[in-house]
Amino acid sequence: MPLDAETQSRLSPCLPETLLQDAGVRQLSRGERLFHLRDRVKQVYFVTDGELKAVRYQPDGKESIMLCSGAGEFFGEPALIEERYVCDAFSTRDSRVAVLPALRQCSRYERLRLSRARDRDRVLHLLSSEAGADGVYPLNGPLVDLADELGLEPETLYRVLKELTRDGVIARTSSTLQLLASR
Repeated sequence: MPLDAETQSRLSPCLPETLLQDAGVRQLSRGERLFHLRDRVKQVYFVTDGELKAVRYQPDGKESIMLCSGAGEFFGEPALIEERYVCDAFSTRDSRVAVLPALRQCSRYERLRLSRARDRDRVLHLLSSEAGADGVYPLNGPLVDLADELGLEPETLYRVLKELTRDGVIARTSSTLQLLASR
């Protein structure tokens, strides 16, 4: 179910439009599990109603509550630095949450490692790691700025984008780059 207007207006000041377009809503009953320990991190959550808790279990089986989030709070965002969740999560009462795709930002280390990569690989890495679920990467400024971010000369970026478009790897508009699914 897509986000309702109220939730979207609450989140729009702090999240990019492309992320909100990919967001949805999930209803949880009291005690319902949101995710399991070691599940792959694919989403973060914004509690619109109700309450969620993150728990770990001690060797004797006792529950240790790591975090509780109520209405108006984000939940699960610390997991963005992990590949898998480090706890279980449950709803403590009937709850409604906005489900946001977990976009992994490329670290400075990854960018430095890529500095030796081919120009084409740098652009493809940017698109595969930072585009939305639909493969769309919004251009939030001129291509000259993107070239600088990627450590490329502007002319090199223009050439690479032209080649990727010609090869059917990306689609390009004045405001977006889209990594095509056939890739």
